[in-house]
Amino acid sequence: MKLGADGAVAARQTGGLEWARAPRVTMVDTVGAGDTLNAAYLHAVLEGHDLRSCLNFGVQIAPQAVSSTDRHALPPFLKSV
Repeated sequence: MKLGADGAVAARQTGGLEWARAPRVTMVDTVGAGDTLNAAYLHAVLEGHDLRSCLNFGVQIAPQAVSSTDRHALPPFLKSV
């Protein structure tokens, strides 16, 4: 579940929750923030990462989308994240 500026939380199949805190940024335009988080999360899932890593990746990428109106402002290389 996306929590906006508070990050995101996910439930484990075995019980319990994983929570990832989003870094603080100056918001310029929130359009696409959720889509960006979803895309980053799913990318990490497809790369075989665990739940915590996937959630953290999503909440690290999404703030970069809201801190600029430039939709090309996201890191061009994943290793820079």
